[in-house]
Amino acid sequence: MSQLEGRVALITGASGAIGRAIAVKLASQGAAIAGHYGSNLKGITETARLVAAAGSEARTFKADISDTAQIRAMFAGIDDTYGRLDILINNAGVGIQKSISEISEEDYESAFAVNTKGYLFCMQEAAKRIGEGGRIINISSILAQLSRPGTALYAATRASARVFARIGAQEFGPQGITVNSISPGPVEPGMFQDASEAAKQHARAMSPFNRVGAPEDIADIVAFLVSDQARWITGQDIVAAGGAVS
Repeated sequence: MSQLEGRVALITGASGAIGRAIAVKLASQGAAIAGHYGSNLKGITETARLVAAAGSEARTFKADISDTAQIRAMFAGIDDTYGRLDILINNAGVGIQKSISEISEEDYESAFAVNTKGYLFCMQEAAKRIGEGGRIINISSILAQLSRPGTALYAATRASARVFARIGAQEFGPQGITVNSISPGPVEPGMFQDASEAAKQHARAMSPFNRVGAPEDIADIVAFLVSDQARWITGQDIVAAGGAVS
């Protein structure tokens, strides 16, 4: 029996590279996948195809997670479809690279609405449903720990994902739920694929492995954290950057 057999996992942002890799990995271990997407129908269709090829069930749920009403509707849809939820992977995100002097109010509202508000209220809804042995994982970013020009807004929103995980671990622990975050370094394909070649070369050189991360690198860490073997790990942030140093 696969270790996640009978469990249901919601992955937000499952239409993107990291979300897709997580969905496929958890599906290969027996989990039924509820794949969230915002607008990328082509991407979520490909994710569903790969989940099915991995031998599991995939249902897709469209929602703007900056809107709490749509978040609640998505979770209600999962209730109707599966009647349970065991795992939440908060992965959806908006990437904005601008200097502080260039950030507009619209940029600010957009980034915090998805990366912070969306994470918080997905956690809130998940905690109403997930029981003993459940798992919540927030995908953050190593940028939340660094001081890179042009990343202030994105880094600030990703820092909140780590804070929510630490405090969520304390608040949801009595329900038997572990809550952790993962802070990936540069990952390609993903948001980093649009970086300049000079930036990519620099990122590779920062790691002793002389490469950037792959979505599967992050998915494997997620798979461990949702497993029974990780039952004693909670409130932690796992830096997944291949030993990169600034």
